[in-house]
Amino acid sequence: WVPVGDVKTDSEGTTVNITLGRYSFADGSTYYKDADGNVLAKGTPIPYSGSYTEDTEASHNSSYGNAIAKNITNFVNNSNSNHGYYIGRYEAGVTNYDTSNIVTSNSESNPKWTGYNKVSGGEDLKLVCKTGQQVWNYVTQNKASELARNMYTGKKYESDLINSYAWDTAILFIQKCGTKTNHATYSGEIGASTDISKPALTGTGKLKSTNAVDEQCNIYDMAGNAFEWTTETYSDSSSPCVGHGGIYFHHGSGYTSRRNSSSTTYAYVDSSFRPLLYW
Repeated sequence: WVPVGDVKTDSEGTTVNITLGRYSFADGSTYYKDADGNVLAKGTPIPYSGSYTEDTEASHNSSYGNAIAKNITNFVNNSNSNHGYYIGRYEAGVTNYDTSNIVTSNSESNPKWTGYNKVSGGEDLKLVCKTGQQVWNYVTQNKASELARNMYTGKKYESDLINSYAWDTAILFIQKCGTKTNHATYSGEIGASTDISKPALTGTGKLKSTNAVDEQCNIYDMAGNAFEWTTETYSDSSSPCVGHGGIYFHHGSGYTSRRNSSSTTYAYVDSSFRPLLYW
């Protein structure tokens, strides 16, 4: 649960405000300045004003081919009125897959492709958000959106692929309400893992810089492990799909609040996603 609005942070009643929005964060290498020209501290949020957009159906250029939010206006309005929303506690996990039949190359350039297309015992692949699961990687942004949208159907609430509002506001929540030593600068944490040979199981990754589990406010894996697809869009038809966050092997620029664009057919070991739930 990511709260929106006034939130009490301790037993003494200290209150902070979590404003739903899209943000940039000073990450320690890219410094932002305030209106007076003062350099902002690492982790400081400012309203996002860059070249990435969170499209509506009306404004979206469908020739880009990337999946967008079901209804971003509804998400924003409902999250404000309900004072929050849910995101997956962990990156997406996959169950019931056959480890001997994982195809890791999207040679057919299928925008709805995932390597986990073979299952054991004839059961369907199942998306879960639990600790200790195989990360659902080798997945395109379109397929990630489909899986997240179909996680819950016919309910009073909506499930979707996480959007940029939900990602950035979760960082803001962590920085204002976290208790771990790096919570105030979490947006700029480098996601390199203690084991850079492969992504860790969900909820078990450790950041190399701190040797600490990538967990804040009961939310896991945002600073590292895998690059996570969102419904944000980049204005380039060759790379419109936008992912956020750190990557387990990245030593330099793989920080939590990072944005990066890729093609609709990108599906590699370092790509995963996280579902969103709201009503």
